[in-house]
Amino acid sequence: MENNLVQKIKNRKSPSPKFELTIFEKEPRIDHRLISGKLEVKPKATSQLIKRHQKRLEKFGLLPFEMEAVERNRGVKYEKYFLLNESQSVFLLTLSRNTEKVMDLKEDLTREFMLYRKQTLKKARDAERRGQIEWQQTRFEGIEDRLELTDSIQRLVDLAQESGSKNADRYFERITQLIYRQLFGFKKAPSNFRDSLDKESLKQLKMVEWKASQWLTDAIETCTDYHQPYKIIKGKLIALVLVIGTLNPCLEIAA
Repeated sequence: MENNLVQKIKNRKSPSPKFELTIFEKEPRIDHRLISGKLEVKPKATSQLIKRHQKRLEKFGLLPFEMEAVERNRGVKYEKYFLLNESQSVFLLTLSRNTEKVMDLKEDLTREFMLYRKQTLKKARDAERRGQIEWQQTRFEGIEDRLELTDSIQRLVDLAQESGSKNADRYFERITQLIYRQLFGFKKAPSNFRDSLDKESLKQLKMVEWKASQWLTDAIETCTDYHQPYKIIKGKLIALVLVIGTLNPCLEIAA
């Protein structure tokens, strides 16, 4: 008995929608003819009722309508139908006698609009969750490229120290701030500002730091003066930013 009951529950399908909602300017609406069909009255009678109470219905929002070509015995005629939002459709039903049929219709309408809102909210949350995962992946990849740049800067620091520089460690901050200044347009970056960047800005920063790492590595291998690599990457960075442009997100953060 218990296994049969479990199987019945598993096989039970979720109820199919009783109404087909129409999306009009990003808002769910229902064709008034569907309501007429459920009430078993002619759509024309419902249309006349809507026109009679149009001002009241418009208090709940716009009252749009569409025209549809319908074939008749004497040719094609155009039929006008209204698209009602949830409040308008429920108000329309309050104008009818409160029979069991009308009460069932109110319940079904409320359920369908509620289901639409839940589905819309779920889609929005899913999209937000996907966006967060993509941001985290981009942020992680940026950290890897940042470590590669840090290794290149360390090679410059070692070269400078071997040449007698006592302030070689400053290259870490100088090159980092050089990139932030050129790419984002401010004098000094706020601490942990990377966590405030959007995904596209992180991608651009990742690309620039990867290029800076390559430029720095090449410059260290070809230059004899340890001052030259910094000047080289500064010139190349300025030229690159002239092509891709500065990024705006961090201008707002720094303000």
